[in-house]
Amino acid sequence: MGEKTTSATKFSPRASSSSPSLSSIPSEPSHQHRQIQTNLDSKIPINLYGFIDLLSHFSQEIQSSKQELPDEAIELISRTLSFAQSRLQGTDDKDSIQSHLTALANLSKVIESAHPVALFGIGTFAMFEVCCGPFGRWHRHLQGARSLLDLHCQNQADIDALTQQIPGLADVLAYLVWFDVTGTLVREDASLIFDDWHRKILTPTFFESVGCPPDTFDLFVDLARSNPIESNIVDLSTRAMDQILSLDTTDNPTTDRALAATVYRSASALLSFARLNTPPSKYHTPPS
Repeated sequence: MGEKTTSATKFSPRASSSSPSLSSIPSEPSHQHRQIQTNLDSKIPINLYGFIDLLSHFSQEIQSSKQELPDEAIELISRTLSFAQSRLQGTDDKDSIQSHLTALANLSKVIESAHPVALFGIGTFAMFEVCCGPFGRWHRHLQGARSLLDLHCQNQADIDALTQQIPGLADVLAYLVWFDVTGTLVREDASLIFDDWHRKILTPTFFESVGCPPDTFDLFVDLARSNPIESNIVDLSTRAMDQILSLDTTDNPTTDRALAATVYRSASALLSFARLNTPPSKYHTPPS
């Protein structure tokens, strides 16, 4: 699959004197920017089609606003959107292949300049990897996103400033940190890529959209980063039971969100109990 050529090495931008900083991006988001961000949070679903809608909204925004972006950054959004729409249509002709290659070439250029708009391109390829590739194997894209983000953000205040300046970026980052946790749980062979302060980008609206209760996600995070040898058995058992006791016990949950919450809570409890019974050798080789 073409997306898999975007390795972590390729996504590791080089910091240079020409790399953009926060000062090169408009410092105050316009009222129009804030309104678009609100609309995205409330209307766009958390799935492949929703992500393409997000990309389309951002493309329209940069075309209609006076936001100063490099030509290659604007071209990246346009080319990436064209590629994504082509993939959604299921086309597999020469034009579709060319669209894919062009989007990759544009992404490479923007990554070389270390502009944060490249996160939209990285997020797009990560999304297709999640939806169309081997489950849980999208970490190379997330590693690239983290490398790029580190050039601009060292703490939560930095990330808040950056997401205010670039409409839609908070939504892209929310996808990436969500994929980080779920992918790590599936692989069981790697540590989390993003830190706790990155995960604060996840809003109540995001959790409502995916149907995952925040306390369940917190348990997922702890499961993803903990070694079962070091786990507090009593604490983990208690939290697993809390998830079970919080299940919706009605015969017919009335909403997809309620069904999703049941699935997530059940999964977190099962994972917790599985960790308690995992042989040490699966995660950890005892010292000789």
